[in-house]
Amino acid sequence: MTNFAQQVVSGVMAGSLYALLALAFVLVYRASGVINFSQGEMAMVTTYLAWVASQHMPYALAIVVMLAGSFVLGCLVFRVVISRFEGRSELQTFVAVIMLFLIFDSIGLALFGPDPREFKEPFRGHPLHVAGITIPIHDLYILASALVIVVGLYVLFQRTRLGLALRATATDRVAAELMGVPTQRMLTVGWGLAGAAGGMAGVLIAPVVTLTPGLMSAVLVAAVCALIIGGLESPGGAIIGGVLVGVIQNLVSTYLSGIVDFLHLPLEVTDANAYRDIATALVLLVVLLIRPAGLFGRSAVAKV
Repeated sequence: MTNFAQQVVSGVMAGSLYALLALAFVLVYRASGVINFSQGEMAMVTTYLAWVASQHMPYALAIVVMLAGSFVLGCLVFRVVISRFEGRSELQTFVAVIMLFLIFDSIGLALFGPDPREFKEPFRGHPLHVAGITIPIHDLYILASALVIVVGLYVLFQRTRLGLALRATATDRVAAELMGVPTQRMLTVGWGLAGAAGGMAGVLIAPVVTLTPGLMSAVLVAAVCALIIGGLESPGGAIIGGVLVGVIQNLVSTYLSGIVDFLHLPLEVTDANAYRDIATALVLLVVLLIRPAGLFGRSAVAKV
């Protein structure tokens, strides 16, 4: 039982990594209805910015520089690229996002090369030991950071004039413009906030998986699954979806071989980790069959 609890806790901590990137997806989708598949590569570029800045200034200041750069990058991506595709087909916007993915991926490789870089952990300390369960202090702070971002987003969207303008823009852009809301500015801010959230995700993920141009590739798929499972517009759903994906992956990699042997299934499991993504995809399919909008999403009502 202790081993099971350890795997669940470790899964929650790993899932919080996915949740951080999923939160950036939620911000972009709520602002403009676009799933920004280049979000991970944007985060990779700004994580390198934090790494370069940390070589010349205190770590905390480097993080501030990274957050500012991430915000500006998100704003520029919207104003220079995405805004040009407003009113066009979803396919054209999708292609533009994929091109951005390739551009940022190439920029990371061209500027910094394929060699891994050491990125120190922002949070250090001895791991916690609770009832036989070990919790690395860095993982605990990742989960805490995700929760803080969710609470911050709730306060922003529900308690501030800026949040009200952002929600109005996302709900009905024409009505918001008639009420005097500068919708283009709000969309730009939404993409900037998403860039900052993604950059923070990259900084927290880099010490765990090492800093390379492929930093976010493994996390991206899991984050998108977490996003869809939780609901495209739900920050809380992104957290729960990320945690669910992390726990499922950990349990599959730990117990799949034993389950196959117990049930005498005609399957040879040489590497249970290879089945982690398969299990995640199956859960995603089940959720979509039962709740097409995700666990905490809202189904759209077709207008006749």
